[in-house]
Amino acid sequence: MTNWTIERQESIQIDDVTIYFDIVGDSSKAPLVMLHGGVGSIEDFDVLTPSLSQDYQLIRIDSRGHGRSTLGSSELTYQRLEQDVIAVLNYLGIKETAVLGFSDGGVVGYRLMASNSVIISKLITIGSDYKLEVSSTIYNILSGVTGQSWSEKFPDSYRLFHELNPEPNFDAFVAEIVRMWTDTTSSGYPANTIDQIDGKVLVIRGDEDFFFPLPAALELVNRLKDSSFANVPFAGHETHKDQPEFVCSVIKQFLL
Repeated sequence: MTNWTIERQESIQIDDVTIYFDIVGDSSKAPLVMLHGGVGSIEDFDVLTPSLSQDYQLIRIDSRGHGRSTLGSSELTYQRLEQDVIAVLNYLGIKETAVLGFSDGGVVGYRLMASNSVIISKLITIGSDYKLEVSSTIYNILSGVTGQSWSEKFPDSYRLFHELNPEPNFDAFVAEIVRMWTDTTSSGYPANTIDQIDGKVLVIRGDEDFFFPLPAALELVNRLKDSSFANVPFAGHETHKDQPEFVCSVIKQFLL
């Protein structure tokens, strides 16, 4: 059971795909865009939605190929996900917003804030690095992911994908995700463009997050011009699910 209500849900056409979004909370309140992680969906934020929707109008977007959004024929990149978010905001007439991004959603958030395509008042990321080294162990792990290996390790994720997606082809989808994860060109991670970020950024990391090591998080925080950092104990990569009350309180304090 949930104690919140979707006020609006819609899909918009972008090239040959449909991008799904929904809106939770009072439209008179300040907007907060929610961008989920890879092979996930906006359902990943259900644990935060009841609390955050009391104070914000939540715009929850299913990334291209994820959830209720279709994949289309174009190559999946972080740059393309960024462009999709801009298209949704333009469609809604939103010129300025705060952004909350988990994992891949945070990568897109960094790109958005660095590019100044829309005004991002504040950015919160959870478990999101700004670069990936080809020589790293994490790169090797990500590059080896397949539809089969993912479905065996995360059966609930696999099941939900097939429940939600209107054009489910999991193997093709994961292949595109892996291509995006391992893209070290300008269409991928923000890398050095992180230096163009002037706004306030809250970086949240679970203390047991293998995919976002503490040295990487500290490097990012020290590089950003105006950053806050929360290293959350007893939490892994999905910090917001492991410690939802703490994460909500930190987000709300940061957004004040």
